Amino acid sequence: MEERDEIESLKSRILKLREDFKQYRERVKKNEERCKEGTKHEFIKKLLDTLDALDRVGDFEADGCKVVEKTSENIRKNMEMIREELLNSFGIECIAPTPGSKFDDIKHTAIELIEKSDLEDDVIIKVVRKGYSLNDKVIRPAEVVISKGGYHKPEVASKGTLQKILELIFKKKMRELELRELKLVEKELKLKKDFDEVDEDIKKNDDKKSELDRREKELGGYAEEIMQGFMAKEEELDAREKELENKAVGIEEEGKKMSAMAYELEVKRKGMESKSYEINAKIAELSELMKTESGLRGSIEELRNEIGGLGDRKIELNEYFKEIEENIKNNDLRKEELEKNIKSLEEKTEELGVREKTISERVSALEKKRIDLIADIALKKRK
Repeated sequence: MEERDEIESLKSRILKLREDFKQYRERVKKNEERCKEGTKHEFIKKLLDTLDALDRVGDFEADGCKVVEKTSENIRKNMEMIREELLNSFGIECIAPTPGSKFDDIKHTAIELIEKSDLEDDVIIKVVRKGYSLNDKVIRPAEVVISKGGYHKPEVASKGTLQKILELIFKKKMRELELRELKLVEKELKLKKDFDEVDEDIKKNDDKKSELDRREKELGGYAEEIMQGFMAKEEELDAREKELENKAVGIEEEGKKMSAMAYELEVKRKGMESKSYEINAKIAELSELMKTESGLRGSIEELRNEIGGLGDRKIELNEYFKEIEENIKNNDLRKEELEKNIKSLEEKTEELGVREKTISERVSALEKKRIDLIADIALKKRK
C-alpha cells in the first residue's frame, strides 16, 4: 500500500509540474506580448510630436517666389514620404476625418463647438490635429471642431433670453471653451509667426534647404536607431523564448523518466502483490493444518485417557482374576468365560496401541509439513 501511495503521489506531482509549466509558458508569452505592445505604444507616443512636426511642415504654403514654392513643394513631398514610411513601418493608422463627416466619440475629440444652421449636429467642420491608432486601438484621438445645427433666431429679444439661459446653464463650460479658443488663437498666431519666420528665412537664405535635408537625415537616422533597438529587443525576447522552450523540453524528458520509474514501480508492486497472495494462501493452508493438528492432538489425548482407564481396569481385572483363580477350581465354566473376557480386553488394548501409533505418525507428518511451509514462507519473504 505504501508503494502504491508513493506511485500515485509521483504521478500527481508530474501532472502538477506539467500544468504549472504550461501556465508559466502562457504567462511568459502574455507578458512578452504585453511588454512588446507597451514598448511599441510608448515609442509611438513619443513619435507623435515628430509626426505633428512633419504635418506642420507639409501644411506650410509659400507665396511669392516660384523658386521658393518649388523648393517648398519638394520639401513637402520629402516630409510626406518620411511620414508615410514611419507610419507603414510601425503599422500606425492615421485618423484624419474629412470635413462634413460624422463625429465619432471614440476616434475624435471635440475641442470647439460652432453653431451652423445649415448643418446637422456633430458634423466635423475642421480637423485641428490628426489622431493615430495601432492595431485598432486609438493612441490619440483626432482633435476636431464640430457643428451644432438647426439653430434659428427670428427675434432679437428671444435670442437674448435664450443666450442668457444658456449662459446660466453652461456658464462654466462656455468659459472653458472661451479659454480653449483663446489658447488655440494664441497657438495659431504662434504657428503663423513661426511659418512667417521660416518663409523669411527661405527667402533670405537658400542654405535653409540643406538644413532641412540635414534634419530629414537626422529624423531618418533616429527612426532607424529606434527600429534597430526594437529589433534587438525582439531578438532578445526570441532568445529567451527559445531558452524557455529548451527548459520545457528538459522538464518533459524528466517527466518521461519519472513516468518510466513509476511504471517499473507499478510492475514491482504487482509482482509483490502476487507473491503476497501466494504467501497468504500458504499461511491459510498452514492455519488449516494447525487446526487439524490441534484436533488430532485432542483425539490422542482422549485415546491416552481411554488407554489409562483401560489400564486401571486391567489392574482391577487382574485382582479380580486372582479372586477367580481361587474359585476356578470350583467352577470351570466361569473360568473359560473369564479367559474370553481377558482375551477380548487384550485384543482391544492391542487395537488401541495400533491406533495410537497411527495417530502419532500422522502428527509427526503434519509437524514436518508445518515446518516445511514456515521455511518456504521465510524464503519467499527474503526474496
